[in-house]
Amino acid sequence: MATVSLTRAQAKTLAKTLMDEKGALFWTDTQMNALFDEANRIVWRMLVKANPGHYHTSTNFAWPADTEIQDIVSDCGVAAVPYKILGIESKETAGSVTSANLPAKWKPMMFQDRTKFLQDSSPYWVPRGRYYCLRGTKLFVAPLPGEALQCTIYYVQMLDKVTSDATECLGGMAESFHDSVAYCLAWLMNSKQNGQNPTIDRLWESSKLEIEQHAEEINADEPRQVRYIGHH
Repeated sequence: MATVSLTRAQAKTLAKTLMDEKGALFWTDTQMNALFDEANRIVWRMLVKANPGHYHTSTNFAWPADTEIQDIVSDCGVAAVPYKILGIESKETAGSVTSANLPAKWKPMMFQDRTKFLQDSSPYWVPRGRYYCLRGTKLFVAPLPGEALQCTIYYVQMLDKVTSDATECLGGMAESFHDSVAYCLAWLMNSKQNGQNPTIDRLWESSKLEIEQHAEEINADEPRQVRYIGHH
């Protein structure tokens, strides 16, 4: 895996080298940029699937009492509709998490189940927790909160489109996998030439395996089990 970041220009140069492409004899810069965008998205989606923690971000917002729907952009302050919502939590009061101000995790729901969960808003029902779903920019919650809530949404933003050769791969994150973008780019180029270079296929397959097996290793956790082996 790479230990330094790669820019779009560097990824294109590496891909061309693997393809034995000198200059722009076969691939124009416009074509290379289009294929780079696709390679960048492919690797980014794989990383998000393997470990969204690489692209985790959060936004705090308020949810008014007795309100079912808010706009995730204009009301909640999220810059754009997220690629993936990782979770939503709410507290009864603003400020830091304390033993007296613990967050409650909202659960995802199907839109068609919304009405069923809204029944929990009735004073005759005991709430089973709070549920949410996103439709377009509209964020729905059920049951309705009886008082205003202080919320935090954790999510993955859409990957920005690369507009410059100086821009780093993968949004400047996950540097250890920047070379995967170059290998994927070379694989796309090779596919356009009927797969004449099997070495590139092997490099891309190996790179995909690295993502699947090691993308989650941002931190090394302590062992999850302790085995008693007796006294010495």
